[in-house]
Amino acid sequence: MTILTVPRLAEFYNRLKRLPTLQKCSIVFAGGCVRDILCQKPVKDLDLFIQVPADWTTETVEAIELMDECVGALNKYFYESGVSKSNLVVEGNTRSGGAKVYHVWAWSHTFADLPMDLIFVNDDPHIYVKTEFDFGICQAWYGYGGLHTTSAYRTDYLNKTITFIGDPTMKEFCANHAMRLAAKFPNWGFRNFARPKET
Repeated sequence: MTILTVPRLAEFYNRLKRLPTLQKCSIVFAGGCVRDILCQKPVKDLDLFIQVPADWTTETVEAIELMDECVGALNKYFYESGVSKSNLVVEGNTRSGGAKVYHVWAWSHTFADLPMDLIFVNDDPHIYVKTEFDFGICQAWYGYGGLHTTSAYRTDYLNKTITFIGDPTMKEFCANHAMRLAAKFPNWGFRNFARPKET
C-alpha cells in the first residue's frame, strides 16, 4: 500500500492534463484514493473519471473515438497497455435514459506504481461524484480548481461517521461497499445504513 499526499496527486493530475488528448476533457481523481489521502489511509489504487458525450445514442461515434483517443494516449504515457473491463460497460440509467458509466479501462502500474482505473462517465465528473457516490465520506475528488469535498464528506470526516446518502432502493446493492468501508474505518459509526454483519 502506498501513502500518497494531495500535492503528489496534484502532480500526477497536472502531468495527465498536459497530455493533448486529456487537455480537452473534464477529468477528476475521485473515490477511495482521494478519501484515503485525506483520512491518512494507504491508497491501494487510483480512479480517474473522465466525461464522454452525454447522449450515447446520438453521439456514439464521437464517444467511442474519444474513449479510444484517451486510452491510446495513456497507453503511450504508461509503460504498459490498458485492459478493458468489459463487464463494467454500463451501470444503470441517467435521467435522460443513457448509461452512467460507458466503459472502464485498467492499468496495473501508473503513478507511484499504483494500479489505475479510467472510468468514462456521461456527466461532468465534478457533478458525478456529488450525485452518484453513495456514502458521504467518499464524496471527495481532485480536479480543476484543486481539491473538492461536499458537506456530506465534511460531516462524516468531522464526526467519524459513514453516512449512506444514495438511493434508498439501492442499499442492498451498496452493501458490499459498506463492508469495505467498515473494514477500512472500523471505529466509525454508520448512519442511515446498518453496519454489515461480520462474516
